[in-house]
Amino acid sequence: MISSTASPQPIVRFEDVQLIMKERRHKPLCFIDIAVPRDIDPRVGELDDVYLYDIDDLKGVSEINLRLRKQEVEHCEEIIANELSSFDEWHQSLDATPAIQKLTAYFDHAVEHELHKAKQGFKGKEKELDSLVRKIKASLLHTPLEQLKESAKLGSIEHHLHTLHTLFQLGEKPLSPEARESHPLVEDDLAPNDFVERETEKNSATPTREN
Repeated sequence: MISSTASPQPIVRFEDVQLIMKERRHKPLCFIDIAVPRDIDPRVGELDDVYLYDIDDLKGVSEINLRLRKQEVEHCEEIIANELSSFDEWHQSLDATPAIQKLTAYFDHAVEHELHKAKQGFKGKEKELDSLVRKIKASLLHTPLEQLKESAKLGSIEHHLHTLHTLFQLGEKPLSPEARESHPLVEDDLAPNDFVERETEKNSATPTREN
Protein backbone atom coordinates (compact mmCIF):
# COMPACT_ATOMS: atom_id res chain seq x y z
CA MET A 1 0.00 0.00 0.00
CA ILE A 2 1.30 3.46 -0.95
CA SER A 3 -0.10 6.49 0.82
CA SER A 4 0.34 10.16 -0.02
CA THR A 5 -2.39 12.51 1.17
CA ALA A 6 -2.49 16.00 2.63
CA SER A 7 -4.11 14.83 5.84
CA PRO A 8 -2.82 16.67 8.93
CA GLN A 9 -2.96 13.46 10.99
CA PRO A 10 -2.42 9.73 10.33
CA ILE A 11 -5.24 8.06 8.44
CA VAL A 12 -3.91 4.51 8.86
CA ARG A 13 -4.11 3.73 12.55
CA PHE A 14 -2.08 1.19 14.50
CA GLU A 15 -5.19 -0.56 15.85
CA ASP A 16 -6.72 -0.98 12.39
CA VAL A 17 -3.60 -2.58 10.95
CA GLN A 18 -3.30 -4.82 14.00
CA LEU A 19 -6.77 -6.25 13.31
CA ILE A 20 -6.00 -6.64 9.61
CA MET A 21 -2.83 -8.63 10.32
CA LYS A 22 -4.72 -11.06 12.55
CA GLU A 23 -7.03 -11.84 9.64
CA ARG A 24 -4.13 -12.14 7.18
CA ARG A 25 -2.53 -14.87 9.31
CA HIS A 26 1.12 -13.85 8.90
CA LYS A 27 0.84 -12.81 5.28
CA PRO A 28 3.32 -9.90 4.86
CA LEU A 29 2.03 -6.41 4.24
CA CYS A 30 4.11 -3.51 2.93
CA PHE A 31 3.32 0.18 3.49
CA ILE A 32 5.07 3.06 1.71
CA ASP A 33 4.23 6.39 3.30
CA ILE A 34 5.44 9.34 1.21
CA ALA A 35 3.14 11.91 2.80
CA VAL A 36 4.33 14.86 4.87
CA PRO A 37 3.13 14.78 7.58
CA ARG A 38 2.85 10.99 7.73
CA ASP A 39 -0.34 9.21 6.76
CA ILE A 40 0.52 5.99 8.59
CA ASP A 41 1.05 5.63 12.33
CA PRO A 42 4.79 4.91 12.81
CA ARG A 43 3.92 2.14 15.30
CA VAL A 44 2.53 0.11 12.41
CA GLY A 45 6.09 -0.80 11.48
CA GLU A 46 6.51 -2.57 14.84
CA LEU A 47 3.91 -5.23 13.97
CA ASP A 48 5.04 -8.67 12.85
CA ASP A 49 5.04 -9.24 9.09
CA VAL A 50 4.48 -5.53 8.45
CA TYR A 51 7.03 -3.48 6.52
CA LEU A 52 6.70 0.29 6.74
CA TYR A 53 8.84 2.70 4.71
CA ASP A 54 8.61 6.47 4.88
CA ILE A 55 10.37 9.41 3.20
CA ASP A 56 13.41 9.11 5.46
CA ASP A 57 13.84 5.42 4.62
CA LEU A 58 13.55 6.10 0.90
CA LYS A 59 16.05 8.93 1.19
CA GLY A 60 18.54 6.57 2.82
CA VAL A 61 18.06 4.00 0.06
CA SER A 62 18.47 6.73 -2.54
CA GLU A 63 21.74 7.90 -0.96
CA ILE A 64 23.10 4.35 -0.89
CA ASN A 65 22.21 3.87 -4.55
CA LEU A 66 23.81 7.21 -5.41
CA ARG A 67 27.06 6.17 -3.70
CA LEU A 68 27.03 2.86 -5.53
CA ARG A 69 26.46 4.61 -8.86
CA LYS A 70 29.34 7.01 -8.18
CA GLN A 71 31.61 4.07 -7.43
CA GLU A 72 30.58 2.42 -10.68
CA VAL A 73 31.15 5.68 -12.57
CA GLU A 74 34.72 5.82 -11.25
CA HIS A 75 35.22 2.22 -12.31
CA CYS A 76 33.80 2.95 -15.76
CA GLU A 77 36.02 6.01 -16.14
CA GLU A 78 39.05 3.86 -15.31
CA ILE A 79 38.02 1.31 -17.94
CA ILE A 80 37.48 4.04 -20.54
CA ALA A 81 40.85 5.64 -19.73
CA ASN A 82 42.63 2.29 -20.12
CA GLU A 83 40.88 1.55 -23.40
CA LEU A 84 41.65 5.03 -24.74
CA SER A 85 45.31 4.53 -23.83
CA SER A 86 45.35 1.14 -25.58
CA PHE A 87 43.65 2.60 -28.64
CA ASP A 88 46.12 5.49 -28.74
CA GLU A 89 49.07 3.07 -28.57
CA TRP A 90 47.52 0.98 -31.36
CA HIS A 91 46.89 4.06 -33.48
CA GLN A 92 50.45 5.28 -32.98
CA SER A 93 51.79 1.84 -33.94
CA LEU A 94 50.10 2.15 -37.36
CA ASP A 95 52.88 4.55 -38.40
CA ALA A 96 55.41 1.76 -37.91
CA THR A 97 53.45 -0.94 -39.76
CA PRO A 98 54.52 -0.08 -43.36
CA ALA A 99 58.18 0.17 -42.34
CA ILE A 100 57.98 -3.14 -40.47
CA GLN A 101 56.46 -4.79 -43.54
CA LYS A 102 59.13 -3.35 -45.82
CA LEU A 103 62.02 -4.23 -43.52
CA THR A 104 60.70 -7.78 -43.20
CA ALA A 105 60.34 -8.00 -46.98
CA TYR A 106 63.88 -6.70 -47.39
CA PHE A 107 65.27 -9.43 -45.14
CA ASP A 108 63.02 -12.06 -46.75
CA HIS A 109 64.38 -11.22 -50.17
CA ALA A 110 67.99 -11.20 -48.95
CA VAL A 111 67.49 -14.52 -47.16
CA GLU A 112 65.85 -16.19 -50.16
CA HIS A 113 68.62 -14.97 -52.45
CA GLU A 114 71.43 -16.27 -50.22
CA LEU A 115 69.52 -19.43 -49.36
CA HIS A 116 69.09 -20.27 -53.03
CA LYS A 117 72.85 -20.00 -53.56
CA ALA A 118 73.72 -21.93 -50.40
CA LYS A 119 71.41 -24.85 -51.17
CA GLN A 120 73.57 -25.78 -54.13
CA GLY A 121 76.20 -27.05 -51.68
CA PHE A 122 73.80 -28.63 -49.17
CA LYS A 123 71.96 -31.24 -51.18
CA GLY A 124 69.63 -33.29 -48.99
CA LYS A 125 69.69 -30.77 -46.14
CA GLU A 126 67.60 -28.03 -47.68
CA LYS A 127 64.96 -28.08 -44.91
CA GLU A 128 67.52 -27.84 -42.10
CA LEU A 129 69.28 -25.00 -43.88
CA ASP A 130 66.01 -23.18 -44.53
CA SER A 131 65.00 -23.47 -40.85
CA LEU A 132 68.38 -22.24 -39.64
CA VAL A 133 68.39 -19.21 -41.94
CA ARG A 134 64.88 -18.19 -40.96
CA LYS A 135 65.74 -18.42 -37.27
CA ILE A 136 68.73 -16.16 -37.87
CA LYS A 137 66.52 -13.70 -39.76
CA ALA A 138 63.94 -13.67 -36.95
CA SER A 139 66.70 -13.08 -34.41
CA LEU A 140 68.15 -10.18 -36.41
CA LEU A 141 64.75 -8.55 -36.91
CA HIS A 142 63.46 -8.93 -33.36
CA THR A 143 65.16 -5.95 -31.70
CA PRO A 144 64.70 -3.44 -34.57
CA LEU A 145 61.01 -4.28 -34.92
CA GLU A 146 60.38 -4.05 -31.19
CA GLN A 147 62.14 -0.68 -31.09
CA LEU A 148 60.03 0.54 -34.00
CA LYS A 149 56.83 -0.46 -32.22
CA GLU A 150 57.94 1.17 -28.98
CA SER A 151 58.95 4.42 -30.68
CA ALA A 152 55.57 4.45 -32.44
CA LYS A 153 53.83 4.26 -29.06
CA LEU A 154 55.96 7.14 -27.78
CA GLY A 155 55.24 9.24 -30.87
CA SER A 156 58.90 9.40 -31.96
CA ILE A 157 58.67 7.13 -35.00
CA GLU A 158 59.30 9.63 -37.81
CA HIS A 159 63.09 9.89 -37.38
CA HIS A 160 63.48 6.11 -37.29
CA LEU A 161 61.31 5.65 -40.37
CA HIS A 162 63.36 8.10 -42.42
CA THR A 163 66.59 6.43 -41.28
CA LEU A 164 65.29 2.97 -42.20
CA HIS A 165 64.15 4.09 -45.63
CA THR A 166 67.57 5.62 -46.27
CA LEU A 167 69.67 2.70 -44.97
CA PHE A 168 67.71 -0.10 -46.62
CA GLN A 169 66.28 1.78 -49.64
CA LEU A 170 62.73 0.83 -48.75
CA GLY A 171 61.15 3.05 -51.38
CA GLU A 172 59.82 6.57 -50.93
CA LYS A 173 60.42 8.08 -47.50
CA PRO A 174 57.26 8.47 -45.38
CA LEU A 175 55.58 11.83 -45.23
CA SER A 176 55.89 13.90 -42.08
CA PRO A 177 52.76 14.23 -39.89
CA GLU A 178 52.26 17.80 -41.18
CA ALA A 179 52.47 16.63 -44.79
CA ARG A 180 50.04 13.81 -44.10
CA GLU A 181 47.48 16.27 -42.80
CA SER A 182 47.88 18.33 -45.99
CA HIS A 183 47.76 15.25 -48.23
CA PRO A 184 45.58 12.70 -46.41
CA LEU A 185 45.07 10.59 -49.54
CA VAL A 186 48.71 10.26 -50.51
CA GLU A 187 50.06 6.71 -50.19
CA ASP A 188 53.68 7.27 -49.20
CA ASP A 189 54.67 3.63 -48.66
CA LEU A 190 55.16 0.81 -51.12
CA ALA A 191 53.58 -2.52 -50.26
CA PRO A 192 56.02 -5.26 -49.26
CA ASN A 193 55.18 -7.28 -52.39
CA ASP A 194 56.00 -4.29 -54.60
CA PHE A 195 59.36 -3.99 -52.89
CA VAL A 196 60.16 -7.69 -53.34
CA GLU A 197 59.15 -7.62 -57.01
CA ARG A 198 61.29 -4.54 -57.59
CA GLU A 199 64.32 -6.14 -55.96
CA THR A 200 63.75 -9.42 -57.82
CA GLU A 201 63.64 -7.64 -61.15
CA LYS A 202 66.79 -5.70 -60.23
CA ASN A 203 68.68 -8.90 -59.39
CA SER A 204 67.38 -10.70 -62.47
CA ALA A 205 68.68 -7.89 -64.66
CA THR A 206 72.13 -8.06 -63.02
CA PRO A 207 74.31 -10.80 -64.57
CA THR A 208 75.69 -13.24 -62.01
CA ARG A 209 79.38 -14.11 -61.95
CA GLU A 210 80.36 -17.76 -61.76
CA ASN A 211 82.97 -18.69 -59.18
